[in-house]
Amino acid sequence: MAWDNEGENRQAQEDEKRKKRRVYSTSLVNKLIEDRQAGYDIPYDAFFNRDLELRAPGVTFRMTDEEMSEYQKCYDNALYFIKNYCKFMTDQGRTLVDLRDFQKRVIKAVTDETWSDDVGDFIPKNRSLIWTAARQSGKCVTPYTNINVYNDKTKNYEKTPLYELYNKIKPNKGLIHKIKMFLYKIMYRL
Repeated sequence: MAWDNEGENRQAQEDEKRKKRRVYSTSLVNKLIEDRQAGYDIPYDAFFNRDLELRAPGVTFRMTDEEMSEYQKCYDNALYFIKNYCKFMTDQGRTLVDLRDFQKRVIKAVTDETWSDDVGDFIPKNRSLIWTAARQSGKCVTPYTNINVYNDKTKNYEKTPLYELYNKIKPNKGLIHKIKMFLYKIMYRL
């Protein structure tokens, strides 16, 4: 019986916490941000590490119909989610990701699903996918990747495809030859 009382007490405590928990919405979060920018103290429980741009996990949130529709789009399409919501920290702050074609293909290969009658649910379409890739190995560089090259005649930077740059470099000139060999390896490694 002591065990039952302990379980009931724990349940009562959790019910009490749930009653005290604040239910957030976009309008409430925006109001908190405005209040903080106006200099008022606010509760930071809706924000991750007190960062107003990041939402905390496990926060009770009530979505509007439009937000629920957007959530469903993100749930159904990983590329849509990444294009519209994934950000990287850059010198200019957090910015949206601009995916390259090969990245889109990889994401599609990883996230595609198909219905399985055996399981009665969706399963990964590519179940035996292994992708080993080292960092900085030129995965995103193709012969058609543009590089900004300074033109002495026009005194401007011009976007030049890598294959054109490769063809312009004269061989056997020390450092230039090494650059040419490096570009050659990148171009034909893919």
